[in-house]
Amino acid sequence: MKTTLEEIKDKIASAKGLEDSRKAELTELVGKLYSELEELARTDRNRAESVSGFAKESANEAANGNNQESLDKTLSGFSSSVDELEASHPRVVELVNRICKMLSDIGI
Repeated sequence: MKTTLEEIKDKIASAKGLEDSRKAELTELVGKLYSELEELARTDRNRAESVSGFAKESANEAANGNNQESLDKTLSGFSSSVDELEASHPRVVELVNRICKMLSDIGI
């Protein structure tokens, strides 16, 4: 998962048309998500890797500026990947929702 985190941070850093302040905020959120996923991986490694994979896909879609429909599908999958964690890991759900909302709000 650490490699995935670094790839996501690189995608965010290289995203065109994204203000530096937004890049910094997204990078911070991804760092927090990684910390939470490390904790989740102790009990459910598959779920943690799934969430991490969707985070990477979402960052790729956003950085590449692909069409909105494709990004919406990816963000939906990202959000859905944590639905079952609401009770056991609410912080993961909160961070994923914040990242999805931020990507959606900036209109990438």
